[in-house]
Amino acid sequence: MKKSKINIPLLIVGILLTVVGFTLFVLSLYKFDVWAVLLFMTLFAVGIFMTVMQLAKPISQKLKEKNIEYIKQIKTALDSDCTSSSDKYKTGDFKFCNNCGALNDSDAKFCKECGNAFNISDKT
Repeated sequence: MKKSKINIPLLIVGILLTVVGFTLFVLSLYKFDVWAVLLFMTLFAVGIFMTVMQLAKPISQKLKEKNIEYIKQIKTALDSDCTSSSDKYKTGDFKFCNNCGALNDSDAKFCKECGNAFNISDKT
C-alpha cells in the first residue's frame, strides 16, 4: 500500500496563506473595504484548507491501514469459528430440546433457548 506523506511545500504555502490572509483580513477591517475583506478572508480559508488537507493525509492513511488490519482479524475469527462449529454439527455432536426444538450441544444440561433441563438419557 502506498504510504501517504506530507507535501512540505504545499504545507508551507498553506500556512503562509493562512497567516497572511488572516493578518490582512484583520487590517482591512479597520478601513472596512468589502472587496479587501472578502479577498483576504478567501486567502485565509484557502490557507486553512491546504494546511488541513496536508496534515490529514497521514492520519487518514494510518486509519485505513488499521481498519484493513481489523477486518482481516475479524474475517479470520469468523472463518475459524464457522468451520469449528459446522464440524461439530456434521459429527452429530448435538441434541434437540424436547420442549422447544432448539439445537444444543451434546453436553448441555439445560436448553439454551427455553432453559428446559435435559435428562441424562436425552441424546436426540
